[in-house]
Amino acid sequence: LVMAGLELRKVSKRSSCEPEGGPLEGSRRRKDPAERLAEANKLSACALSAKVKKHLRLQEPGGEGVPVSLCVFSASDIAEWDRTFCMDLLRSNMKDIYGDEWDEKEKEEEFLEEDARIVLVHQYQEVPVNDDGAGPAKCRGTPTRRSCGKGSCVGFAHFRFVEEHGAIVLYVYELQLTEAARGRGIGKLVMGTLKSVALSSGMGGVMLTCFKHNVPAMRFYKALGYTIDAISPSNCDAEYEEEDCNYEILSDIWDPSAKEALAKSRDLARADAKIARAAHAAGLDA
Repeated sequence: LVMAGLELRKVSKRSSCEPEGGPLEGSRRRKDPAERLAEANKLSACALSAKVKKHLRLQEPGGEGVPVSLCVFSASDIAEWDRTFCMDLLRSNMKDIYGDEWDEKEKEEEFLEEDARIVLVHQYQEVPVNDDGAGPAKCRGTPTRRSCGKGSCVGFAHFRFVEEHGAIVLYVYELQLTEAARGRGIGKLVMGTLKSVALSSGMGGVMLTCFKHNVPAMRFYKALGYTIDAISPSNCDAEYEEEDCNYEILSDIWDPSAKEALAKSRDLARADAKIARAAHAAGLDA
């Protein structure tokens, strides 16, 4: 990852492993979307961490043989020092990219919201040692920077289960890595893990928002197969101009019903934009 910050959630304040039958099979898909969303939001941080660990057991270590551990925390149980690390990293990576739109208080509040889920990314040395250098560290329970000897937190992701224009999705609010952790496949591993969590939790896809001028981040997500979503501003107005908006909504949607709902919202937005332009042209300025 050759970039400062990989993504941001801008459009709305509301915003684990793939089932063997694939994303459209299994009992979850027979449930009402609202029920699936409610069930996903009831998942504890421990249950989500178990999904993450199950997915990671099927993967190669992230980047040049360096082991990576991912653990999920809710806003209420993340340690203060880890929250501080996340905010410091977010500020370092994204403040300049946001420019005048940077609002640190808003970002801090997002971390404290009930439905926020934070994934901490720990990267370990090949042979972690205890603080006294006596031998390998023994990690018990949830790994943290303190419990894993020389292990260090090198990034985080912030995600939520939300409803977007009739589609239930896992929305990635943030994906941030330290400079030293970039370019090692860790970002790709984290995004693959989040997709796995979305699949096993009954979501219809993964969505995120990215500044258009954050070119490395846009390139990263598109390389993973993300495309500009139906409800992204550039798709919601037939006469959209590049200067009209500085971000795009990107997505990987696999549920046909979610795709249909998003396309319907896009068509309604296009019709509204057309009416607004006609009214303005007629001097009625809606």
